[in-house]
Amino acid sequence: MTATPPSGAARSTSWALPIVAEDLDADGDVDLAAAGDDNVALLYNTGAGDFANTSTGYLGGEVLGLVASDIDRDDDMDLLIPLDVVPKRIEFLRNVGGEDGFDPLPLFIGGPAYDMTAGDLDGDQDDDFLTIRYEGEGEAVVVRNDSTLRMHDCNLNSVLDVCETAAGEAEDCNTNLVPDECDAAPLIEFVHAADLLDEYISGIINVDVDGDLDMDLVAADGYETVSVFVNNGNAVFANAVMYDTGGYSPADLVSGDFDGDSDQDLVVATYDPGFFLLLNDGLGAFTTSVAIPDAQGYRLVAADLNGDGDLDLAFLAYQPARIGVCSNDGAGGFSAPKFYTLPDLDYAGSLAAGDLDSDGDLDLAATNSDEPGVVHVFLNSGPASFSLSESVSVGDDAYWVITADLDGDGDMDIITTNADDHATISILFNGGDATFAPAVHHALGDYTNALSASDFDSDSRPDLAFSIGDAELAVMLNEGDGTFWPLQRIAVPGSVHAMTAGDFNGDAASDIAMGVENSTGYGLSVFLHQGVVIRDADSDGVPDECQDLPGDLNCDGAIDAADLPLFVQALLVADDFAGCDISRADLNEDGVPDGDDVQLFLYALLQP
Repeated sequence: MTATPPSGAARSTSWALPIVAEDLDADGDVDLAAAGDDNVALLYNTGAGDFANTSTGYLGGEVLGLVASDIDRDDDMDLLIPLDVVPKRIEFLRNVGGEDGFDPLPLFIGGPAYDMTAGDLDGDQDDDFLTIRYEGEGEAVVVRNDSTLRMHDCNLNSVLDVCETAAGEAEDCNTNLVPDECDAAPLIEFVHAADLLDEYISGIINVDVDGDLDMDLVAADGYETVSVFVNNGNAVFANAVMYDTGGYSPADLVSGDFDGDSDQDLVVATYDPGFFLLLNDGLGAFTTSVAIPDAQGYRLVAADLNGDGDLDLAFLAYQPARIGVCSNDGAGGFSAPKFYTLPDLDYAGSLAAGDLDSDGDLDLAATNSDEPGVVHVFLNSGPASFSLSESVSVGDDAYWVITADLDGDGDMDIITTNADDHATISILFNGGDATFAPAVHHALGDYTNALSASDFDSDSRPDLAFSIGDAELAVMLNEGDGTFWPLQRIAVPGSVHAMTAGDFNGDAASDIAMGVENSTGYGLSVFLHQGVVIRDADSDGVPDECQDLPGDLNCDGAIDAADLPLFVQALLVADDFAGCDISRADLNEDGVPDGDDVQLFLYALLQP
């Protein structure tokens, strides 16, 4: 055996460091995983009794245990690793196949876990796990796997829902291992409507390119072209029309009427040689490409920064990290960029514009994609002259940044995604003069690669959508004052790395288009908004399905036309009742649904 022992493997401890022997790379021979101080050594068997030594790398804290199990039921062995970190967590390392390694997913169980075992504890053919959570006297905690790996934290309190409900720390009236506060939240529904392209998508926007008043899609493919998908008005998109950008590897794109002819043009940021203006011929075709001199970078913003009525450009430049601003002469001619240096940075994350100090002109905010996580606020003293006002703390490794009025007070707040220990969304509420309250953090438990603010429930308030992990999109509905309903997760076909939200089908609610990546390749997927289901009609915090509302025979929290055929069925063919609870048809509570209940049902049905 030629492998080197993992760091710390020979240390003196009060417990033995675990080693597991499993076929980790699915090649038919037995490999080893061995716990070290703060990592796990992965010893892949070459088939001749020799081992190739790799490591998970630093896991963030001391390793306290190690279990191998096929948690996600994809026929390879995953790893579960309790860690002594703050906050306490179990690191779930999902095996992505072969020697490609493991994707981490932190699981928060509300306290430190010092040992664990895995197996099918509830007889549903998937592996759950049992651990000991040491808080006070300690307790055993069973984390039940529902086979879709919904080890979630819907209320973002850093405790898994299954742990919170099993321990009685949250009400769970329907015993589905989800806190009632989450089941009572409005449920937004999306349908996967289309897949438009099988290329890597580095940026995507929605814009009316052909002047027919519906939103088309434009995507940068990461190579040399942009693809335009014209919408027929009902979210049915024509095949892609591709245009050469003029450069290599587009990194981002923005739209706007840059040349003053009342149609929507494009600016594309390419890695080499720089930025290009693609002019719209008025019919949605982009046949003219114009280089923008001396401009090279990423994270484009199109906004009227100098107050002259036409759209200028702001962007992030490479090392050293700087903000560049190019002024537009109104005819699509851009000045050479004026640069503003970001403090102590080699690389910044993202850039956003908004009137942060309420003085009528647009300011800029840029994230620090390192530690400590901050947002650098540059105020516009006009025209398009910026100075650093302050650097506001958010989560470490802040990346995406957007601005939106989340609390309805008329000024622009700042939202960031952060790749810190357990991934967070940070919100900076603005006092109106570019002074910000300490950040409000929402712990996500897994990484996020895209962020958007849009109205997803048609209440004229900006909600938030962002990616989570490898195959989920999350939506947080805004209650109007900057507080949010519990997070909702939507399964999508891969990890999301670009996203745009807009009304694609004219129903006054925002839909989503996203660039995704999965084990089979890349794609551009469209998800259409299908409505919002109210699950707590009386707003008492208890899900309607848990409330016995006589006459509500489908348990949707309301007595309406949908209950009428169920009521008739309850009276005439009770054996074939298709509702949720036939006893709700017995409105006079005499023990049987019958003709004596008809008048009471009709009275309840006709109440406003």
